[in-house]
Amino acid sequence: MPDYEHHTFARTLHDDYTVNFESGETLALTLAEVSALTQQNNCDRFSLVFKGPKSGILAQGSYALNHETEGVSHIFLVPIAEDEQHISYEAVFQTHSAS
Repeated sequence: MPDYEHHTFARTLHDDYTVNFESGETLALTLAEVSALTQQNNCDRFSLVFKGPKSGILAQGSYALNHETEGVSHIFLVPIAEDEQHISYEAVFQTHSAS
């Protein structure tokens, strides 16, 4: 997923991504939300929300997320919320618009 464009993530909504750690452990995150695409000042803006289990909390930082068909995306995640079962993480994108 090297393009980091809105439509690329939108087609993987509700899919699982895997974080692989050096220890050999993995953590599954589900792409739960893809915000609407907004455009301003020749920039495309959107955000993603991933949900993961409470048993494996990720600190704010950059992670390599692997999707089975789209490959690896290096994404900066920020924990934003938790409920009884999940931790939610947000990634915000601002890319130069082609138009």
